[in-house]
Amino acid sequence: MNNMKKIKIAFIYKENNVFLLGNHFDNTYFHFFMEELRKDESIIVTDFPTKEIFDASILKNKFDIILLWNNYGGGMPNEILGIEDLKIPVISNCADPVEAKKAIKNHKKWD
Repeated sequence: MNNMKKIKIAFIYKENNVFLLGNHFDNTYFHFFMEELRKDESIIVTDFPTKEIFDASILKNKFDIILLWNNYGGGMPNEILGIEDLKIPVISNCADPVEAKKAIKNHKKWD
């Protein structure tokens, strides 16, 4: 039996994110975020499917990493309150190059 500490991940995304529902023609993101990532026994992923606004203060002292669906907004809540006040590293899927301006704005705000 392995006694290694498990990494606790808070996964934030918009609840109606078509890429994470499992029925989109492009299921690459679904398979990675919703299936394969969770097969690693050294991590625990907790989903936070959100609406337009997510209050990140509920994550304080409970998670090791915040994982964002992406950093440009599509499929993400419009606002994540208090994420900059947490001392938790933020990892995000990068945006497509066409979304670079939106991604940079959110990257500074969320990461």
